[in-house]
Amino acid sequence: MLTELPNERRVERLVIAADSTEAAEAVGPSPSDASLRGLDGVNLLLAGALSGFGPYVAACLAGQDWTQQTIGIVLTAAGLAGLLSQLPGGALLDVIRSKRAAVALDAGMVATSALIIVVWTIFPLVLAALVLQVITGSFLGLAIVAISLGLVGSRARS
Repeated sequence: MLTELPNERRVERLVIAADSTEAAEAVGPSPSDASLRGLDGVNLLLAGALSGFGPYVAACLAGQDWTQQTIGIVLTAAGLAGLLSQLPGGALLDVIRSKRAAVALDAGMVATSALIIVVWTIFPLVLAALVLQVITGSFLGLAIVAISLGLVGSRARS
């Protein structure tokens, strides 16, 4: 089929006809709106909780008469632990079959680490809770990406 363009160039439109089952198999099933909205909600809530964690911890510990040096040490150690956990976290996530269960468990771990920091503000427990939170946070990001790719497929990301 030919179409006239304003500058008088001719363009040929290609029309592909396919059996509806073949087309559906080629494209793959579309994720439901409930799945996409649920993923959006989890992503929003966890991103908010994780991004506010560092400033909250610094303010909470400063209110408990911790020195800036001690607060800096625990935050830096936790940050290094998060960097070092990215690669093994990704490998572990590839082995895990239920990504949703991993996200639920990790969200519980983030809540537990926040509770530990509020209730017991002694150095070893705060350090352990922050390391747990940062490792869990880096794993959560990877898990949400894996769930997203599982829902929409790798061809839909462009």
